[in-house]
Amino acid sequence: LDHLRLGICATQLGVTERALSMTAEYTSTREQFGRPIATFQAVGQRLADQYVNVGGIRLVTLSAAWRLANGVDATEDLLVSKWWASERATDVANATQHCHGGMGVAIDYPLHRYTLWNKHLTVSLGAGTQSLRALGDHLAR
Repeated sequence: LDHLRLGICATQLGVTERALSMTAEYTSTREQFGRPIATFQAVGQRLADQYVNVGGIRLVTLSAAWRLANGVDATEDLLVSKWWASERATDVANATQHCHGGMGVAIDYPLHRYTLWNKHLTVSLGAGTQSLRALGDHLAR
């Protein structure tokens, strides 16, 4: 079961990385008021926040993978990875869709697939509060 959870978290990492990459490319080429929207402070800050979220998912997922591969107890890292891959990945999906504006919700635009995949993976992982509760129980032992 641990390997399955790790696989879902790793898939979510790939989904969020690609969504963020697509958004960085889009905001660098989409112009408003004569300049790329990526140069607007609000857009840049929002993307920076999501970069941090994706980095958090990456770090804890890789840590859990290393622990599992080396036979070290990965319970804590897996629970934290589940939380990041559920809660923060949802933030990434929402922000990337928002930065695309109307294109972000167009079903014929590729970002739509990443948003749906994100939602599916989040449901598969369960609510983030479940992971935090399980982590608290584990730490209290």
